[in-house]
Amino acid sequence: MKREVFFGTPPECNARPYCGKDGLMLFLEHLHHHYYYEVIVKNHSYDLFVEQFLSSHKHLDATDATCKNEHARNLNSISFLLKRRRDLVGKYLSTSNSRDDYDNLWTELKTEAPETEVYKRPFFGQPSMDDRNDVTALTVSNPFECHLSNDAFGIIAEGLNIAKVFMRPVNPCTLAQLFGGTLQLPLVVQNTRRLSYFFHLLRRENYICRNWQKVIEDTRMFYKRDGITPLTAKDISPALYSVTCEKEKAPFQNVMEGIVKRIKKYYLFN
Repeated sequence: MKREVFFGTPPECNARPYCGKDGLMLFLEHLHHHYYYEVIVKNHSYDLFVEQFLSSHKHLDATDATCKNEHARNLNSISFLLKRRRDLVGKYLSTSNSRDDYDNLWTELKTEAPETEVYKRPFFGQPSMDDRNDVTALTVSNPFECHLSNDAFGIIAEGLNIAKVFMRPVNPCTLAQLFGGTLQLPLVVQNTRRLSYFFHLLRRENYICRNWQKVIEDTRMFYKRDGITPLTAKDISPALYSVTCEKEKAPFQNVMEGIVKRIKKYYLFN
């Protein structure tokens, strides 16, 4: 029977040693708690989280050399996972998996070749579109049929960052590449409802094409919060429906509508 991992406020780091295979599994569970709460929920910097988590587990209350060595070995394994296999971190630790999944994570970590550049890449270490060798990913120029200016992308970037649509802040250059079909690294979406509603507003004002949901699915430029799974039309459609059916507007809807109003005002006076 699977035991689900609870995600409340993570426990404080302590000085207990993590020895042997059982200690490694407890180490992974402790990492899971802190990673999910600090990086996924609170949207803290991944790089800073890695350094703080590792440094907070360096010293321990142990007197015998065997226990110290086993703890150091497990700590090095965790360090290797965080710094060189961020793809596995996104795959196994970004959702409320069960403890059984830790065994699968450990097996993949031991048997598969490491992605040495993954720690340096943003957005959960996702490779570029070309690196995936995915023939189903569509690469076309201006797939959204969008003709907004760089100034408009600046307005959009400001609003999307305020609404926390993506896991990392975006800038006008990134958005220009996104709508132009030249984005090299996919964006990891933090809130699908907010993204869907914003694109709905863009379509309503004829700033993008009618089949924008299919374009998102075909181009695979958006990934879910796990950083592994591409966003599809089946994800977007119900998310948009849930927003448009609400009787009262959520605060993020006012932010999104404010973005579109500013764009319209910009083109009115320029």
